[in-house]
Amino acid sequence: MFKLLLILLACLPLTSCGGFKYAVQNYRGVKVQKHHGPDFEIRVFDKPEENRMMVTPTVGRAAKEGYISGATLGLASIENTKAGYQKQAQDFLDHNERKMEIYKGDLVVKPQWEFWYRAKGKTIE
Repeated sequence: MFKLLLILLACLPLTSCGGFKYAVQNYRGVKVQKHHGPDFEIRVFDKPEENRMMVTPTVGRAAKEGYISGATLGLASIENTKAGYQKQAQDFLDHNERKMEIYKGDLVVKPQWEFWYRAKGKTIE
């Protein structure tokens, strides 16, 4: 049992490598913008020419989340759900009067989310 636990712990850092690589490849050089949403502040890597963005917590929020999760051995954490980040990302679009709506979102690497957006009322075929 102990050996299995060690193997799982050794593999854990590798599970997020693909997401990290994706984030670097797709968002390198994109200017980060801070946005004070209705619930918390986020960092936004917006690519309006591709109708997508990646959102992340601020460095302080990420550190706080890591501390809380680590101190409680993962039993407690700050809310970092897709719905929570999508709400903040939609507020960013609304605040900038973009007349866009988010229609799709994926976890890139915890707690970074990528959201795709389109003109309000438009459907994707």
